[in-house]
Amino acid sequence: MVPILEARNVTKRFPGVLANDSVSFSLNEGEILAFLGENGAGKSTLMNILYGLYSQDEGEIAVRGKPVEINEPDDAIELGIGMVHQHFQLVPVFTVAENIVMGTEPTRFSFSLKTMGIAAGASALLFFLGGIFALEGPLQWLLAGLAGGAAIAILYGFFFLLGLLSRLGARLYLPIVGIVSVAILVALGLTVGPTARIPLYIFLALLFAFVSYPALRVITT
Repeated sequence: MVPILEARNVTKRFPGVLANDSVSFSLNEGEILAFLGENGAGKSTLMNILYGLYSQDEGEIAVRGKPVEINEPDDAIELGIGMVHQHFQLVPVFTVAENIVMGTEPTRFSFSLKTMGIAAGASALLFFLGGIFALEGPLQWLLAGLAGGAAIAILYGFFFLLGLLSRLGARLYLPIVGIVSVAILVALGLTVGPTARIPLYIFLALLFAFVSYPALRVITT
């Protein structure tokens, strides 16, 4: 089986720091691969290389067995690599749907047309995952009455939607969002207990939805 994604002897240096030292791994279809390590071990650096935020100093990245150049996130997206970042910012005065599609606007579609299509798909997906939310209202309305943990869980869920929407088979959304073949989930900070940033059962439900589609692979750090 040809791996969907490979890192081959990837090395990354910063001034005075060797962040990644000849790192190699392979990711196969239907596989979940976790990178574990202390803060500063280089996990996020490697993921940023895969997503085109950094360039490796040595080594190469291969997709489906072929070496590729990933110089920016657009290159990664074209190759089907998506990333859920550790830190992100949303716009409270934007609608939920607008926050979901922000940064993915194609030049061929108006923002309103794209938003309507994504909102419909997001509503269907949220219903599938067991939640019903008003995507047409400002995000701040939705979060106003929620406890902090619930609000954070919902925000992470929206970013998962970007990868999941394209797997529903609704062709209307595919040219707008694009197909994610490899999902990189960075430092979600999961804990079990009353102080959990994201309740474990919510994460598992979302992860199950990801791996239920055989074309999707997941990397988590």
